[in-house]
Amino acid sequence: MDTRIHTSEAALNARRPLKGASRGQSHGIKRPEAGEHPLRTADGAARLAIAERRRTEVLQAGREAASLQDSIHAARTASEGLQKQQESIARIRELTAQASGGERTEDQRYALHETARQLVDQIDETARQTAFNGRLLLNGGAQDTPSGNGNGERLKLPESTAETLGINDLDLSTPERAALAAQALDAAAARLTETRTALRAQEQQFETAIEQRQTAAPHATRAESRIHDPDMARRAIGQTRNRLLQPGGIAALLQSNLRGETAAQLLGP
Repeated sequence: MDTRIHTSEAALNARRPLKGASRGQSHGIKRPEAGEHPLRTADGAARLAIAERRRTEVLQAGREAASLQDSIHAARTASEGLQKQQESIARIRELTAQASGGERTEDQRYALHETARQLVDQIDETARQTAFNGRLLLNGGAQDTPSGNGNGERLKLPESTAETLGINDLDLSTPERAALAAQALDAAAARLTETRTALRAQEQQFETAIEQRQTAAPHATRAESRIHDPDMARRAIGQTRNRLLQPGGIAALLQSNLRGETAAQLLGP
């Protein structure tokens, strides 16, 4: 039995609303484009909360990176001060070698001793002048400087003065005392080397932490951008639904016992 399409007035009238329905319009009401669905209030609030959290994360990462960068500058400033102290100790060490010789006169030893005392004073002066952002770094005022974040990253700066280095009371008046002074100076020089090595290790840790935050910030920014963009998954679902409905709507028109108005409604979103 052949299928015949009725050309009754009802079927002809069905073409009029069908023509408008194919464009997403019926009876003057503009229907959403394929895949476009207005967000519910709860969805919009959730998206806004997520976007605000992402924005906060980006700002926090920026503040932490800036604080870590300040810690790096402080560590480098402290290392420069320690280097100056090492240079002073090296000069004092040369004086102790001269004072250890038995052929020196009393006046010569006294001159060597006074010169050494001046260099020791320079070590303390370096500790008083080495500062970053108003914070003294080597005189005990910033042994454990926080980096401004909650991850426990802190700049550790041990005090470095003539007293803490054990060279504040050097005596070069005799060869024996000059030899003891030389031992104290060697120990102080080794301590300064260890401190500078530790500072360099802290710098590298801070640099790694900054790189991690700089990597995380763009990811959070892109995530926030995707939140503000149209819901791609929902659009894809809507487009798929429309493609599935179209063949069904056309097949419905082929049914002889179906009114045209009902078929047009089936084709709508």
